[in-house]
Formats: sequence, structure tokens, C-alpha cells
Amino acid sequence: MIRYLNTTIFRHKGSIRTMLKQSYRTIIAAMIIPTVIMTASMMLMTARYDDLIENIDKAAEIRDIAKNQFSGEIWNIVSGKMDFMEGSQGEMMQQMEEGLAELEENNAHTARYVVAAQRASNTLRSYVDTLRFQTMNQEAVSLQESTYRDITGVVTLIHTVLEQYINEELINISRLNSRIQMVAVLVLIFTAGILMMVIYFAVNSYQYLRDSIHNPILKLQEMTRAITDGNLDARVTGSAVAEMIPLTKSLNHMAERLQQLIDERIEVGKDLQKAEMRALQAQITPHFVYNTLETIIWLAEQERNEELVDIAMAFTEFLRISLNQGKDYVEVSSEQKHVQSYLSIQSARYNRIMTYNIDIDPALEKESILKLLLQPLVENAIYHGIKNKRGGGQIQVLARKNEDNTMTFTVSDSGIGMLPEQLERLRFRLREGILPEFSGFGLYNVNRRIRLYYNRELEIASEFGKGTSICFTLPCGEKNNDETVCSG
Repeated sequence: MIRYLNTTIFRHKGSIRTMLKQSYRTIIAAMIIPTVIMTASMMLMTARYDDLIENIDKAAEIRDIAKNQFSGEIWNIVSGKMDFMEGSQGEMMQQMEEGLAELEENNAHTARYVVAAQRASNTLRSYVDTLRFQTMNQEAVSLQESTYRDITGVVTLIHTVLEQYINEELINISRLNSRIQMVAVLVLIFTAGILMMVIYFAVNSYQYLRDSIHNPILKLQEMTRAITDGNLDARVTGSAVAEMIPLTKSLNHMAERLQQLIDERIEVGKDLQKAEMRALQAQITPHFVYNTLETIIWLAEQERNEELVDIAMAFTEFLRISLNQGKDYVEVSSEQKHVQSYLSIQSARYNRIMTYNIDIDPALEKESILKLLLQPLVENAIYHGIKNKRGGGQIQVLARKNEDNTMTFTVSDSGIGMLPEQLERLRFRLREGILPEFSGFGLYNVNRRIRLYYNRELEIASEFGKGTSICFTLPCGEKNNDETVCSG
């Protein structure tokens, strides 16, 4: 059989899938068959063993009732200690008859003993009826004693028959034990044979898998590890396994093209994302410019000249820093002036509902930062926080230098805030880079730019009715080497 398995499973050396399927099926079948046989045999024999024990217990119970309880009950009636109608002999007779009926249903080999006991039980009932008649009619004591002796003889017969029945069942149990031991030995021998066959087969399977599959896969794994470590010159020789040949060729070809593709994609990706960011950045200011000009016109119509001059100067400063000669980086002091100008303009429009405070660490004034990071966050705080809360609120802009040579910027407001589900939805859209449908372009733009230029993201905390806080942390002393940082 082992030779048959070897020729059947390992003859198709070109098909790994077929060989593996046949291997699994053979091993599983070899392990399941003896288990099923042993389990089924033991279940059948255990059930038969339980039946025999139950029959013996039942027969012993009937025997004890007939010999001990029933005989004593009849004697009390005959001796005058108990009236016939007060005795429980009828219940005992009913219990014995029901027990014999159960034994008759559960037995085939020892049914003759049960039948004999049932006949004796029927005779016993007739004698009991005779005794009842004699006691009810107060016949002679001698007649009642004669009936008692007949009853005692029948009870003795039932006791003897049930003893023989119990002995016969004990013999059956002994035979069943011998049969169980024999089956256990056969199953053990069969299992040992199957186990040896499985071990032999497993060894052959392992050797074949190691030579045909495992070793080529290890070589491919070593090559991928080398590529991961930056060695794009790593190559794998051809494999003898048909399924491995295309993979080996593809991996070698991938290594040849990988470096070129990486360089190309990095450059294209950077140019494309920077162009996208500049386009998105241009979307920040137009609506603000329109609103500011409308405010200036309104102040002019109201002849509020001093406020008009202040807003015009702030607007001029705002545009100067925003344009920044096309440069992407500014000093923190310039970004502070930019936010100050923006808030000065907005306070003219929302002075009744908005106050603000700017607190920038002086140690950060000369540090460089990507421009237009704070103003969109402040704009978001005004339009989505302060304006939506009855009674308005305060905006606070903070910047601190950290001990690990980083700087943290925080824009917080005491506006309407967000519900937990709104906050989680906003975090998800920023994390996944999902463009807003209607509003929040400034927040999205800032997060994308920070991710692109610094590989960092915004951190947002909010509580409904209390306000929102947005912060981000950037490294100190870094700037784009291709650009000159504007000092404002």
C-alpha cells in the first residue's frame, strides 16, 4: 500500500497543487478511519454494557421486593397483624410486573428467564386474590396458612428464576468485556500500522516539498530581503518547479526595473502633489478678498475713515505675506503678522461676537515654516466655531518651542464645537485624504501640505458647546533648500 501511495502521489512532480491535495487527503483519511472505527465500536459495546448493568439492577430490585418485602407483607396479613386492605401488596405486585415487562423488552438471549418469572408472577397474583377472598370471608386460618405457603413457594420460584437471570447476564458481561478487549487490541494494532504508514509518507512528503518547493521559496525570500535592504542587484537562479519559474522570472525583472520606477515615481509624485497643493492654496483667499473689499466699501459709505485705514493697511500686509514672491516658506514672525492682519480684518466684521489672542514664543520668530498654515485654521475657527455659537467666543493662537527641538502651533476657539460622531468623521476624512464636499477646504489643504512637506498631520480635539482645538508639531531648523525663506 505504501508503494501504491508513493507512485500515486509523487508521480506528477510538475503539479504541486495536485500533490499537496493528494497528500492531505491521504493523511486525513489515514487518521480518521481508525478513529471512526474505534469510536463506533466502543460506543456500541458501551451501550450494550450499560443495558446489561441496567437489566441486572432491575432484576435485583424485583428479586428483593418479592423475597423480602412482599413475603413479610403477606405474613402480616395471615397472622392478623394487618388487614388485607391496609397492606401494600397490590402496589408491590404492580411494581414487579412492570419491572418484568421492562426486562422482557430489553432482552433477547435471556428472555426465557423473564417469561418464567412473568408466569410465576401471574400465579402469585391468583394466590393473592385467593387470600383476599379468604380474609374478607373470615375463612379458617388453616386455609389462609395453606395459601400463604403457596404464595411463599411462588415467591421462592421468582427469586430463583431472577437469580439465574442475573447470573446469565453476568456471563454476558464477561463475554462482552472479552470482546471489548479484543476489539481494543485490534484497533491498537490497526492504528499503529496506520501511524507507521503516515510517518513514512510524511517523511517522503517533507523531502519532496523541501527539494521542490521549500528551497526555491527560501531563495526567493532571501532575494526579497536583499531588495528590501536596498540591494537591487540581487537575482535568483531558475527553479525546477514549473509553478516557480514564472515567479522567479518576474521577481528578477522587477528588481531590474524597480530602481528606475522608484526614482521616476518619486519625482513625478512630488511635482504632482506640489502642483496640487499650490492649486488648493490658491482656493484659500478669494472669498476672503471679496468679503474684505465689501467691508472696506461699507466703512467708506459709513465714513468710518480710521477703521477703513486700519483695515486697508491690514489687508495690504495680508496680501504681501500671502504672495511672498512665490516662495513656500516664511519665518514664524511673518506667519504671525499674517494671522494678525487676518484677525484684524475679521474683527472689524465680527467685533461683536469675536475676540482673539495671539501668543507666539519669541524663540520661534526666526524659525522657518511653510506659509499659510495658521490662517486657514483661524478662518475655520471663525466660520465653523464662533459664528455658529450664540454669543460668539474667543480665538487663541499659540506657538511653543519644545525640548526635543520641535515647535507646536495651536489654534483653539470657544465656539460651538463638534459632536463625537462629527469629530470622528472629520478625522477620518483628513486621515484618508478625502476632499470635502462643501466646506472645510482650508483645513483639508493645511493637513495635506503638512503631510506632504513634513510627514505629519493635524491633531484635532473638540467638545460640543465648548469649542475646538487644532494643533500640529513641526521640526525646528528645517526648510526647503531650493527656496529662500522670506522674513516678511
